[in-house]
Amino acid sequence: MIVTSSQQKVDLEERLQSKTVDQMFLTSVEQGANCPPFVARAILSVAKSTFNVGNCAEHEAKKTRPGQMKVLGICASEPAGKPLKECILAGAVLTLDAGVEDQVIRLTGGESGVTDLRRKRLLRITSEALEQGVLLTREDIAYRILNCGIRTITRDVKYLQGLGIQVPLRGYCKDIGPALTHTI
Repeated sequence: MIVTSSQQKVDLEERLQSKTVDQMFLTSVEQGANCPPFVARAILSVAKSTFNVGNCAEHEAKKTRPGQMKVLGICASEPAGKPLKECILAGAVLTLDAGVEDQVIRLTGGESGVTDLRRKRLLRITSEALEQGVLLTREDIAYRILNCGIRTITRDVKYLQGLGIQVPLRGYCKDIGPALTHTI
C-alpha cells in the first residue's frame, strides 16, 4: 500500500489529537465510569465550563474587560436557611475598577476619597451581581473582592442605609440577620 504525503499528514493529525489532555480525560471517563463517548464529551464540556478552561475560558475572557473580575456567589433563587454547602453557586462579572469614574471619586474626595471610592464600589458590585442573579455576602466582598474587614463593610452598609440607600447583599435580600427587613 502506498501512503501519500497527504495521508501522512492526516495520520499525524489524528495521532496528535489523541495526545491531548481532553482525550486523556475522555478516555478516563469512558473506561473508568464505563460511559459512552457522547456522555464523556458532555462531562468534559461541563468540567471545562466549571473550571474555566479551554474554549469556555476564551469565551469568558472576551466577556471580562479590564477592571472587571469574575466571582462566585450564591444564586439569588436560593432560600435563606439552606446550608451554604447545598446552595447553588453562580458566577458574576463585576466591575471593580471603573477607570476614570473611580479616579475622580478618589481624587476629589479629599481625606475621605478612599472611603467614598470603596462605598461606590460596594454599591456597584452588589448591584451588578444582583442583576446577574447572584447575591454576595459581606464575607465575599470583604475577603474576596475589596480586601478589607467585615466590620468595614458593615460600617459602609450602615452609612449608606443612613442615606436611604439599601445595599443588595444576601442578608438584606433574604431577611437573614438580627433585624427583619424586606426582600428585593
